[in-house]
Amino acid sequence: YEIHSLEDLLNIQYDLTACYILKNTISEFGNEVKEFESIGQTLSSTQDWSLEKSFRGTFDGNGNGIYGFTILPNGAYCGLFTSIGKEGVVKNLNMSASMNPSESTDCTLVGGIAGYNEGTISNCIVKVTSKTPTFVTAAGSIVAVNAGQIQDCQGEGEITTNNNQNTEVGGIAGINREGGTFDHC
Repeated sequence: YEIHSLEDLLNIQYDLTACYILKNTISEFGNEVKEFESIGQTLSSTQDWSLEKSFRGTFDGNGNGIYGFTILPNGAYCGLFTSIGKEGVVKNLNMSASMNPSESTDCTLVGGIAGYNEGTISNCIVKVTSKTPTFVTAAGSIVAVNAGQIQDCQGEGEITTNNNQNTEVGGIAGINREGGTFDHC
């Protein structure tokens, strides 16, 4: 499927297993910053999490970007996508976004591309700003938690937390789990 607009982008949530290509840059309109929820299954932190409900398709940014947006939490995992499953691929994407979950959300993992990754993320440049409340357990410019592959990616930005003792924060990923790899980042 071709992605030409914010509406097309948000429609990914209706088929998390398809192949998508970003045909042009999507950015803010004038001085108005657009807000949207993370793409993927809405779950609270108290529900059973199944990565079968994560993005398992292919998203090719095609060298284009998504800029100037505020991503709102959509359950426990927050990012452009809530999570990326083992079959999921996100590649060739440039992105800048702001993510500021409030105390009233269930969001515990905050990442630019995804809260949780088991798939492959490659050739992406992500710039995020995030002010995380006390209940966030991990935050990173690319992903909060990585259990997949991240290669040839660049993460930058500013992530601040109100709970420095219990929040894992990283430039690429806040936490890298067993099986998670970084190459050329």
